[in-house]
Amino acid sequence: MPIASFGCPSSLQPDLDRSLAYTDHDPILIDGDQEFHDTATLEGWSGNGSETAPYIITGYRFIAAEHMFRVSNSGVHYVFAGNSLDGISGIWCGIAIIDSSNGTIASNLVRRAAVGIHVVHVENYVISGNEVWDNIMYGVVVEHASSNVVVSCNRVTGNPDGGIYIGNPYGAPSSMNLEIAGNNVSANGGDGIKVLEAFNCTISDNSISSQGVNGIAVGSGSVWIENNTVEACNNGVLVSAGNGTLVSNNLVGNRNGASIGTENNSVIGNYIAHNSETGLRFYHSQFTGRSGSHNTIRSNTVANNTEWGVEFSENCQGNDITGNNFLCNGEGSHAYDLGSGNHFHENFWDIWTTPNENEDAYVDIPYQINGTAANSDAYPLALPAHDLPTWYSLPTTTTSGTETESQMPVILIALAMGIAGLVLVVVLKKFR
Repeated sequence: MPIASFGCPSSLQPDLDRSLAYTDHDPILIDGDQEFHDTATLEGWSGNGSETAPYIITGYRFIAAEHMFRVSNSGVHYVFAGNSLDGISGIWCGIAIIDSSNGTIASNLVRRAAVGIHVVHVENYVISGNEVWDNIMYGVVVEHASSNVVVSCNRVTGNPDGGIYIGNPYGAPSSMNLEIAGNNVSANGGDGIKVLEAFNCTISDNSISSQGVNGIAVGSGSVWIENNTVEACNNGVLVSAGNGTLVSNNLVGNRNGASIGTENNSVIGNYIAHNSETGLRFYHSQFTGRSGSHNTIRSNTVANNTEWGVEFSENCQGNDITGNNFLCNGEGSHAYDLGSGNHFHENFWDIWTTPNENEDAYVDIPYQINGTAANSDAYPLALPAHDLPTWYSLPTTTTSGTETESQMPVILIALAMGIAGLVLVVVLKKFR
């Protein structure tokens, strides 16, 4: 399938010829540069293994219950592209790269292996445009102090343990300088993209849906998470250790939009909506002793989440919540605070927009936050902080917290009592 059909940015699409027919081939297992050159000569691969003329390995079909393409201890430049690998029984990895550098794995179909594509302690690698599905464990694994690795434009689906995994299960040094961009990750059993022990890691422009657990999970390290769309997961984003910067993501239709249990995260300019529980959840873990504290929550749209828009549990403190639009959040209402020292200021609360007698852009009466912290936004905005979603219509208000009858959520109970012609009309409004 052409890479362009994935909707991947053109800057991330490798320039590859997909027109060659597959030829059946035994597994290719290479250890060291000399064996790589010898194998290239025997197979007649084009190129010479240099940066300007990498070996091109393409057009093969592998069907085997073992590693089908494995390279170890090599610095040869090569492109392994346009091949089909079927692991049959899921015993070995489809593609395994160990202690090597300077490779491109692109536009391959990898299925029914243990892990589809597994790279260990590699440098300067590109994994792009592959279809990786129905493997026994993960789709793509990058681990063990790997650096300068790009995982882009892959379709990763139906792998029981998870989609893309970045980690170091054996206590190796952290991986660094990783880019995970433009992938389509869906219907995997675990997390869509999981990051452990990675620094200077960017997760951007991915489409992630219907994961068994979380869309994006950060278990340690520092991760930049930008412009992803995450739907139908337990948590759109989970930060349980390390920290993340979440910018301009669409976290829609999950259980929770984002759950954060660590300090010094930034959540800026995201659209967090239509989640079945809470939009933004900051929590304290008794198991790890960490808590969602000292975070920046700014310029987000938090809308139509069933329970709370934003929630802080006990021991979450020192968070700064400013310039957000809170719209139509449901049963629990817009905000819930059980922590301490959390600073709400200059947010737009769509049920609290008047009075503003001096027309200074702020509602004259503070907006009270639910919860034992007895907190408030002292300067609620009279007008939205930034653009509203197209589906939203701004309610008409007459007095602070009182919407017109045609706009507000009202249950009208009319009890006609035929005593002395008295008719009692009870109007109950659900205060948020």
